[in-house]
Amino acid sequence: MNASSRSWLTRALEHACHFLPAQAPLEVFVHHNTLHAFEHVPFHEALVSAQEKLGAKGYLSTKRYLEAFRSGRIDVG
Repeated sequence: MNASSRSWLTRALEHACHFLPAQAPLEVFVHHNTLHAFEHVPFHEALVSAQEKLGAKGYLSTKRYLEAFRSGRIDVG
């Protein structure tokens, strides 16, 4: 890889790092805000932005929520 390619790659990675969480994925949620790059907007807007930029999904499908509700895994109270 030549110096120009390395420079381009370095800039691209520095830009991408702004959108990536500062820790590895965890099995369960802890204190770290994985949407830290989107803290300047309301939560639901942050999820939409993250989905557009990162391809991540912030919500389950309606079908999955209904399945969880019907099975008792989630409830209204």
